[in-house]
Amino acid sequence: MPLTSEQIQKIENNIKESLRNKFSSYKPESNNMPFHYRLLGRDRMALFSFIRSLNTTFGTSIFEPVAETLASLKFPVAQKQFVVGDTISEQAQNEIQHIINELMLESFFTTYSNNLLRVFTFPQSHFITNSKINY
Repeated sequence: MPLTSEQIQKIENNIKESLRNKFSSYKPESNNMPFHYRLLGRDRMALFSFIRSLNTTFGTSIFEPVAETLASLKFPVAQKQFVVGDTISEQAQNEIQHIINELMLESFFTTYSNNLLRVFTFPQSHFITNSKINY
């Protein structure tokens, strides 16, 4: 289903407003980086700092609202920052760790959906909380 003109306008306005806010409120990082300044120069450090700040803004102020708008086309409920829960099964935890290990070895070339399928095919029992993935 294509975007409606209202949705396109909403996305455009979100991008414009986010960029205006960033340009008007940008404050560079600390000036106490003598090693970085000597190595790269002040101009490059200022540019790097600004681009990094802009990337953060894109993630929180642009990508999330745009994703929410696009998801609302296909799903009855679309929400940013949705928390799905804080527990997963021990088998799912082990499978996630196995996928990460394979990725680190560069021997794993499957699709994203196959990886999700591997994690979510375990029965919903033996839950663990506050899982930590080692990488």
